[in-house]
Amino acid sequence: MAYYIFFAALAVSGMALVVGVLWMLLPPPPPTRVLVGSANDFPPNPQPYRILVEGKSFFLVRTDDLTQLIEPIVVASGYGQCALKWVPVNNRFEDPCWGSKFDLRGQFLSGPPRRVYVHPAEIEDGRIWVNWSEALFDTYRAHSVTPSD
Repeated sequence: MAYYIFFAALAVSGMALVVGVLWMLLPPPPPTRVLVGSANDFPPNPQPYRILVEGKSFFLVRTDDLTQLIEPIVVASGYGQCALKWVPVNNRFEDPCWGSKFDLRGQFLSGPPRRVYVHPAEIEDGRIWVNWSEALFDTYRAHSVTPSD
């Protein structure tokens, strides 16, 4: 009986050790709030800014009533991903792989439905902050699909 208890305690200790080592090897969670930059560096503009935040590329949309980050990667379930392009002539984001189109806010306009991830941002004390803890949302599910082209 004592052997069973000893080996059970040994197994539990081993599992705790493995979990502890894995915990230490995993990267830390991303910060919930990240500084994007000074609001003076990004005045309201009818076109998005292409910026890097912690080594990752984003479009910063800053208008008089909106500040947000849009990830340039468009996701199509089962088909991979493609990078959005801002087309100034059309004043919209376009997906060169599948032909989907999105407005400056990241809202779906036309083409095959795809996911675009938008991160809300806020201006505080003259600086632009993005809050990663707020849920990302995909715009094609949040808005009706109506062809415009």
